[in-house]
Amino acid sequence: MSSCQLVVFNLGAEEYAVNISYAQEIIRVPKLTKIPNVPSFIEGVFNLRGKVIPVFDLKERFRVGKAERGVDSRLLILELDGMKAGVLVDDVSEVIIIDEESI
Repeated sequence: MSSCQLVVFNLGAEEYAVNISYAQEIIRVPKLTKIPNVPSFIEGVFNLRGKVIPVFDLKERFRVGKAERGVDSRLLILELDGMKAGVLVDDVSEVIIIDEESI
């Protein structure tokens, strides 16, 4: 039986998860530099150890509201196919291990 680890995060009242192999780190939301003439779900960019990382507001992208930064808000840094991006989430709650058959 094969299992996988998932990082569980919240967007409003909903819980989502992403495979932990894509999650590079979880950090507090830094000061972002706005970019003109981009879609509304792109919050801006920031410098992460010499690399410019774009930041996306998943609530805005999924059309479930706008990210409201609170004390629990986090930036989840994801890497896929060599590209890094940050996604704003309301909270990162846990890392879980589940059987792949149950997905």
